[in-house]
Amino acid sequence: STVTVTDGTIAYPVDGALTGATLLSGASASGRVNQTLTLAASTDYLFSCYIKNLDVDASPLKSKLHVADVDATTHETQFLWTGNVLSVSTETSSSDSAAVDVGNGWYRISFKFTTGATAGTATARIYPNLSTELESLYNSDEF
Repeated sequence: STVTVTDGTIAYPVDGALTGATLLSGASASGRVNQTLTLAASTDYLFSCYIKNLDVDASPLKSKLHVADVDATTHETQFLWTGNVLSVSTETSSSDSAAVDVGNGWYRISFKFTTGATAGTATARIYPNLSTELESLYNSDEF
């Protein structure tokens, strides 16, 4: 399943510019937005983005941030939505995960990770909805 991304649909929570994107997830847990990154070896990184639950009423619902590095290590954190409140659920090869309420329904979600001994290309992913039973609509800035 894919995620439909519509840019410029909501104000970014930091500066108010109309640069936020709507992420419309299909009914599959594999729906995601991908970005390729170049990462240095044995380096600490912070992966973060802003996310807002627009209209999903189902609880609980999970979203996920995920990075697969060149050493095939999966770094990820799942975040649990309870209504419009977001919290950290589980961490895998990540640390210091956070879901910080920045106001007006927006959260900055993040985690720290350390790459392996090999530099190279990695894939960062946002999974807006880990449910396999319902569609969901979120807003998030680019990552």
